[in-house]
Amino acid sequence: MRRYRIVEAGNECLVTEEPASLNEALELARKNFDPRPYQRGPWESTIWVDLLVREEVWDDETGTWRQVAEARRLETVFPPEPPCLPDRQHDWRLFRTIGHWPGNVYEDICVHCGRYQVTDTWARNPADGTRGLVSTEYREADEASMEWISKRKEERSDV
Repeated sequence: MRRYRIVEAGNECLVTEEPASLNEALELARKNFDPRPYQRGPWESTIWVDLLVREEVWDDETGTWRQVAEARRLETVFPPEPPCLPDRQHDWRLFRTIGHWPGNVYEDICVHCGRYQVTDTWARNPADGTRGLVSTEYREADEASMEWISKRKEERSDV
């Protein structure tokens, strides 16, 4: 007798469907992953949720379930894009690129409201140190972004 347990961000549940393998159980966990509970409240940066599937078999000798294998994957939950100015949609333009091999950090500025959208292509999951992830973060407008918009308007007609 075999069963699979899904552990999502530390919360454990038993798989009620009957997957044929550990990989199929992990795919089922990924397919049923719901990011909405992680999107509550104000947050402006990417988070990663650890999905773990444990394969267990019934041990007749001990009368208990025994874990025989596990598989995991990270699910990425990007922050919702904050609102722009009333009656406007964000129009993100590249402000600068900061290189750090093997990835980059791209700072975009909305030409309407001055907010930053920062994309890191070599991000690190603070929970476990995993590198090579992509993250998005939003920051409030500041003097530098508003000055940049003003200069663009003076230099070009595309803003």
